[in-house]
Amino acid sequence: LCADFVGDKIRVADGILFGTDTAAANTLDDYEEGTWTASFSGTTSTPGNAEAFYAKIGNVVYVYWYSGACTFASSTGAAQILGLPYTISGNGYSTFHYHHGVGVDGDTRGGYFMVGTTKMQFIDKDSTNHATYVDGSSKYLMISGFYMAA
Repeated sequence: LCADFVGDKIRVADGILFGTDTAAANTLDDYEEGTWTASFSGTTSTPGNAEAFYAKIGNVVYVYWYSGACTFASSTGAAQILGLPYTISGNGYSTFHYHHGVGVDGDTRGGYFMVGTTKMQFIDKDSTNHATYVDGSSKYLMISGFYMAA
């Protein structure tokens, strides 16, 4: 392990291990923050705000987004948000939460990240059925969740 100190910053080659741990699989080897552009499947949309945010630590990705006032039209099929910053790992499904909004039907409270894609899909509350977007203006979405990157 090599560490370089430059002013108030540190660069660590090969990652960080804690305590007496020497397992490569436990190495903290990545930290990143950024933005991604949310888009939709299952509707024709005009988002009020398409800029979403993420933080990635190792292979764990946390995403969050507030849509602003969207307009949805011709909504059919599964309500999906596209464009996540990293492909979702095939190690099982994880969920996201729909905190606030009136843009999705079925009394949904969230959904799941779709394995092997960069998509998330809303599901109806207490069901496995996909939810759909609600047509109209001033539709809001506020979401957040964690997934494992491939």
